[in-house]
Amino acid sequence: MDTTVDTAVLLVNLGSPESTAPADIGEFLREFLSDKRVVDITRWIWFPILYCIILPFRSRRIAKNYNKVWFRGASLQSTVPQYNAKKGISPLLYYLFSLGKQVQKRYSKEARVNVVTAVRYGARSVGKVLTELHDSCPTISKLIVIPLFPQYSSTTSACIFDKVLEFYQNPFRRRIPSLFLIREFYENTKYIEALGNSILNKLKEMYTGSWNSVLNKMEAELCIVFSFHSIPVRFAETGDDYPLQCRRTTALVQKYMEAEMGISLDRILLQVFQSRFGREPWLEPFLSDTLETLPLHPDTPAHREKKERLAHLSGKAELATRVVEKVLVVAPSFAAECLETLEEICVSGEEEFLGAGGKQLVYVPCLNDSESFVDTIASVADKYINL
Repeated sequence: MDTTVDTAVLLVNLGSPESTAPADIGEFLREFLSDKRVVDITRWIWFPILYCIILPFRSRRIAKNYNKVWFRGASLQSTVPQYNAKKGISPLLYYLFSLGKQVQKRYSKEARVNVVTAVRYGARSVGKVLTELHDSCPTISKLIVIPLFPQYSSTTSACIFDKVLEFYQNPFRRRIPSLFLIREFYENTKYIEALGNSILNKLKEMYTGSWNSVLNKMEAELCIVFSFHSIPVRFAETGDDYPLQCRRTTALVQKYMEAEMGISLDRILLQVFQSRFGREPWLEPFLSDTLETLPLHPDTPAHREKKERLAHLSGKAELATRVVEKVLVVAPSFAAECLETLEEICVSGEEEFLGAGGKQLVYVPCLNDSESFVDTIASVADKYINL
């Protein structure tokens, strides 16, 4: 028991299965897809679909995809004590635990700050971690909750806030700290710089010389694709401001990069969405459709139709005729690598792009547990620690 800690920082990500076994994947999907903020269909309609179709079949089908990206190896134990050598660990959980460890190092014992990590869906649940936190640090008077989603959405950050508030509704919990729920941090300067620099570093690997000298070459062959997780259009139409925050993120990173490079990226940069689920309309254009369309030559009616649709959805008229040979893909809404980045982009996405005639897909890794992201999270927390 530590009675010297009076401030806690809770870092929360979505979560992942405990292993690649279909049973563990099914349990994760059951909890995730039972959340009304994720799927708000009437329960008597949704549960038969979930329990009779999705869980029995999808769990086994995607197990092979999880196996492609799963982290294994005895060396991981030294970085993440929670690592299970027998089961391995998902990239998302690995980077979550590592990030928490690195952020904690930013605070001396005199700062009286404890950094803990949790997931919304999974074994390290918000309720379990908060229970452990209050048992070990009973004098906490301030709790800063940081969902690891730079852009707010009711399908992500709000789900986490639900569980935090539910925990403190217990009438027998006598000590309730001041709560600071961080809605979003996409405008944080350190975040924008970290994201912009990660893209610039990849571009420097692809092109040599001054930016002005390679601009024409980039405009002729390259597209920088910002891929955000999609949400149902209906959610946006009823108040979720996630799409607006995605557009602002893209604009802020573009502004930062253009200042660093001294050139305009208007003809090169494109924003899309990925990871749709179900049949209702979701935010577009979709990443998979985009990767299959960019390399096409507008030499057939079918190709022209696809390219004109992408040009319309993206607001980029030049894409109706432009043939893109290379794409650099970054996923700003994902703080850590996961199935959606390592499989959907790096494996399936590359296959789609190359299969359509593209020559090269380059992926910009998530910020993960990098020093620049540790700086970002610490700066977000410090604003409230120092109040």
